[in-house]
Amino acid sequence: MIMEKPGLIFIAFSLLLFVNTAALAQTLGTTHLLEGNSAGSDSVVLSVTPTNFPWTATTNASWLHLSAGNQSGAGSTNVVFTFDANLGATRTGTLAIAGQTLTVTQAGSTYVAANQVTTLVSLGQSVPTSVAVDGAGNVYIADFGVTETSSATIKQWTPASNTLSTLVSTGLTGFCGVAVDGVGNVYIADSGNSAIKKWTVASNTVSTLVSSGLNGPYSVAVDAAGNVYIADTSNNAIKEWLAVNGTVTTLVSSNLDYPEGVAVDEAGNVYIADFSNNTIKEWTVVNNTVTTLASASSSAVAVDGAGNAYYLDLNFFNNVIKEWTAASGTVTTLVSSGLGGPTAYGVAVDGTGNVYIADSWNHAIKELPRAFVDPTVKSETAFAGSDALPVVLPATANLTGPFAPVSDSPWLTLTGSANGVVSFAFTANPFDTSRTANISLLGQTIPVTQSAALVTPPNLTGLTILGNGAFQFGFTNNQGAAFTVLTTTNLLLPLTNWTVLSTLTNNGSGQYQFTDLTATNGGQRFYRVSSP
Repeated sequence: MIMEKPGLIFIAFSLLLFVNTAALAQTLGTTHLLEGNSAGSDSVVLSVTPTNFPWTATTNASWLHLSAGNQSGAGSTNVVFTFDANLGATRTGTLAIAGQTLTVTQAGSTYVAANQVTTLVSLGQSVPTSVAVDGAGNVYIADFGVTETSSATIKQWTPASNTLSTLVSTGLTGFCGVAVDGVGNVYIADSGNSAIKKWTVASNTVSTLVSSGLNGPYSVAVDAAGNVYIADTSNNAIKEWLAVNGTVTTLVSSNLDYPEGVAVDEAGNVYIADFSNNTIKEWTVVNNTVTTLASASSSAVAVDGAGNAYYLDLNFFNNVIKEWTAASGTVTTLVSSGLGGPTAYGVAVDGTGNVYIADSWNHAIKELPRAFVDPTVKSETAFAGSDALPVVLPATANLTGPFAPVSDSPWLTLTGSANGVVSFAFTANPFDTSRTANISLLGQTIPVTQSAALVTPPNLTGLTILGNGAFQFGFTNNQGAAFTVLTTTNLLLPLTNWTVLSTLTNNGSGQYQFTDLTATNGGQRFYRVSSP
């Protein structure tokens, strides 16, 4: 608008600014990470839309650190942080990343990692080829069947009831891969039919997503938007089925040789078990490049919210589960024994870092929990009582069922397990020496030591000779529950040379009796009463 006055011209401007906030999305791969008590580093996957949107990161704890390169940036990435060693109690700190909060819990100085691989499901003679897990801990299993001519099935193990049910029993052939989305829909790589299928939980029906262009796909993965990633094994390619329009695009088509495993993180980066090339690879969505993470003859890979990759290494049939850590690029072995062979394993990881394994030729699904236990000796008094172990980290339902703690002694009884706390009770110690029992928990042994009873020597009262070798008397300060009578004619003999005569009999009125028929023969005799 232009306004005029004599000799003056006024120009007024109006500016309309519009920001489309609906398109902005910032998501972390996880909201909570659990760390050991040693100093180290970790990361979290950050997904940002649009791809060039800037973000910042800060921490509220002095023991958590962000380097300069991880305090700000733009677009999706892995945000790396470090943490100091913990010399005290379990502690918690937070990082604010792109408006989201990541909570980091670090185990106390006395805690050690759980190291128990436990069987969740035994499948008889069936052969599980793939495994997936949802946010509630339900485990989904692709079961090859008993023989090569058997129809493959998709099954679900429910931890709350420890039951196994069949979701899909027909229409599948050969080795199958399985994945699950956030609402419980199951995606299936039907390798024998060269198709990708979907079991919809709401309707209990199976539909085909991809029916052509594939050649023996071994595995699938699914992201938060419902896009499906496919290891198109015999075509040596990684492909993506787009949920928005049902089209299939090829993400990686070169330098792959029989890729059998595929996984996807929160930011859309794809992880590949490139079997015949003996490598674990990552395709990065922001720049469409492939990098090699680790060397392994692997048929399965999974990824957690921190961007760490878990994979099977066949290792000349000495099968192990390994982890590639995104923050440091290092490889550690998580499971080194107890897995069968030779191939067709699956591996999955849930939101708290528990690792699930399709142990094909042992016909079982197994789990390695992500947890920390305090194995410090528990010291108890001689009296009967109760106590509890320090909290197991994290406090999850994993302390029930196959992960329930076990006592190795009848005087130590486990009474409950809730919120990571294991409670127990113990009887009074009747002995004048201490005793120890053990609680086994997630592969760790926690000793419980009970102190000796405070024994006061009893006083003999009311000795009566009843005749015919029978004696009767009472006790004060009676500490024992059972008594043995020993005798000798020579008080100077050591106790080991005394003769065991009999046990004491309680006559019901607080008086005890024993009989020595040889006492009627005359001569001097000595008696000792021992408990027990």
